[in-house]
Amino acid sequence: MQTIGSYGSGLDTNAIVAALVNAEVAPLSMRLDRQEKEKGTELSSLGGLKSSLTSIESALTNLGDGTAFNALSISSPDAVTVTQSGEASVGRFDISVSSLAKSQSLYSGIFAATSTVVGTGTLTIAVGTPSYESGSAGNYSGFTVSTTTDIVIDTSNNTVAGVRDAINAADAGVTAAILLDGDDVRLIVTSDETGAANAISLTVADADGSDTNESGLSQLAYHYNASTASHVGRMSESIGAADAGFTVNGIGLTSTSNTIDGLIDGLNFRLNAETTSAVTAVVEQDRSAIIDEIEAFIDTYNSFQSRLSSSTSYNELSGSGVFQGDSMVRQLSTSMRTSLTDTITGLTGNISLLSSIGITADRYGQLSIDSTVLEDAIASDSSGVRQFFAGDGTTDGLAQRVTDTIDVFANVSTGLIVSRETSIESLLDRIEDQRLAVERRAAALETRYLRQFTAMDTLVGQLQSTSDFLTNQLKNIPGQNSD
Repeated sequence: MQTIGSYGSGLDTNAIVAALVNAEVAPLSMRLDRQEKEKGTELSSLGGLKSSLTSIESALTNLGDGTAFNALSISSPDAVTVTQSGEASVGRFDISVSSLAKSQSLYSGIFAATSTVVGTGTLTIAVGTPSYESGSAGNYSGFTVSTTTDIVIDTSNNTVAGVRDAINAADAGVTAAILLDGDDVRLIVTSDETGAANAISLTVADADGSDTNESGLSQLAYHYNASTASHVGRMSESIGAADAGFTVNGIGLTSTSNTIDGLIDGLNFRLNAETTSAVTAVVEQDRSAIIDEIEAFIDTYNSFQSRLSSSTSYNELSGSGVFQGDSMVRQLSTSMRTSLTDTITGLTGNISLLSSIGITADRYGQLSIDSTVLEDAIASDSSGVRQFFAGDGTTDGLAQRVTDTIDVFANVSTGLIVSRETSIESLLDRIEDQRLAVERRAAALETRYLRQFTAMDTLVGQLQSTSDFLTNQLKNIPGQNSD
């Protein structure tokens, strides 16, 4: 900026120009600042209300769809683990486990080391259901095949370790491992699945020409030879494939697995150990979990109510709340209170009011719970409490009624709060445009005033020069000087 006033008038015209500009634009800027602050505070407060309403919706989710009432308290013995997998009925189950399901395990003879060569040829692994010779444990008298897998054993994989790796890479339904037996090793082959229908059959096409002797790949044979109607067993069985045998409330059952999903609707059973007598699993409704869900909803609603009250009331320290006298917020308060406290008509159950389950509102809109009344209501009429919150399939319950009310205000497309937010955001954009206009006006004023004061200062300088000239001329007129 050009510095003026250093000659001529001698005035600090820069300061004068700044004061003149500020006097004209400051009221406009202050008005815009005030509007921006007020609307920014309002926008933030609307966001807080909307967030609180969304939290109420979330807190009502499990109550509204009824899943809160599906929570179970399960007491199960060590021998049998019972877990919930879905909606289940309460009950008492007496369980006896006579045998656990087992995976078959076979083991080879002794090899000197993992690097010992077994032999070459083709190893065929079959998984299926065997029949056993009477009086000969582990000896097959027949075998019904479910799946077969051929594995080529050549010079690249013909050691004990190589055969193990080839089996494991084949995804044949079995797993191979090496057992250290002192200084010697054994090859172990175990079925991946439990159950009598998951036994193992190992047949070989031995490169040495004999498929049943005790050398070469034949050392791994374990199958029923239909042509000779005999069992070939160069491997040995350490654990036989078996189904689980158990009873539930006196009903005899079997399972290929020790984990039985859905044995009872909504309940999974895991057999852990055999029992000498019946053990009992007790399944009860988890009332404490239901109460926790209801309390969480009440806490969330009260938090919303506190936010609402502080934004609509007058405080000696902070003054009027941002929404004091606001018709939309007043409508929100009334609608929420009505949706909670009005009677729900049309339900087939016996509960139609929050107060019937011990929940009441004070004059400030805060909800409180009489725990004794609530616990008694759930204990005596859990179905009625569930219907009150979730509805009965024909009539909406409290959760849906409150959610519908919230939607009027917080719906992302049509909600009254969202519409107000959009309007405020548009106004803030206009304020920003107006602020830019004020800045442009201030710049224009400064330019004009500087031009005017520059001209004035120049004129004053010229007049001063003229005055000085005339004064000097007058001094030089004869007779004008006096001693």
